[in-house]
Amino acid sequence: MRLLSPGATPPADVNKYLLLHEHEHQVITIRRHYVVLLPWAAAAVGGLLVAITIGAMPHANRSEQLAVWLLTAFLFLEFLLTVGRWSVWYFVVTSQRLLIISGLSRHKVAMWPLDALKGMTIERTFYSRFFNYGSLIVQSRTFIDYLPYPEQLYLEICKLLYPSRLLPDD
Repeated sequence: MRLLSPGATPPADVNKYLLLHEHEHQVITIRRHYVVLLPWAAAAVGGLLVAITIGAMPHANRSEQLAVWLLTAFLFLEFLLTVGRWSVWYFVVTSQRLLIISGLSRHKVAMWPLDALKGMTIERTFYSRFFNYGSLIVQSRTFIDYLPYPEQLYLEICKLLYPSRLLPDD
């Protein structure tokens, strides 16, 4: 999780969607957890191993080899597109809003004002606890998957939602 202190600048992809007064306060900017890339990476590497194995067979049919290499190329292309989508996806928390900035060819910005936020849930499976990521469910209907450090993120959002309730009594 990247917590920006006052005066620090968020990434350019995020900075252009922040309001002027949001630059003065701390901003949390995170990407999805890298584990989102693993299925396509494994598929691409597996396809490459199959293509090399079939290519090494002495009696392999040329059309079968071509089909396997084309499938491998497709898997690598899909992996590269997934990396591209991952690199431009941001979850941003400011003092007033939650933002999701995404889109490789078409930028999309989803926003929830913090003062209108009625409910928020963190969900973690055994696998996600092992790799330290989780899902944030906003307003009981929007799932934001593969967020790293979900408990810390949850507490930071709660501090913004309920600042007076979290201060110790004097």
